[in-house]
Amino acid sequence: MWGRGLGSHAAAAGLRHGFDQLGLQEIWAEAVDANERSVRILQRLGLAEIGRGQDAVFLDQPTYYRRFRITAEDWSRDIH
Repeated sequence: MWGRGLGSHAAAAGLRHGFDQLGLQEIWAEAVDANERSVRILQRLGLAEIGRGQDAVFLDQPTYYRRFRITAEDWSRDIH
């Protein structure tokens, strides 16, 4: 099912629920650097990269986690 936009839709639904239903003011996410599709999803949804997380392995490749965040204000400004 890769490449059909399901990850983007799921991530956007999670952000909408967090901000609209739960009233969160900020949401954080992580994606391993080697998983370029996940990183792109977070970037397209407006999450800003805020740092580096722990080392990891993805598909037998050494990598590390990239940390992202978005505020409710940023989310509403982008009108999702």
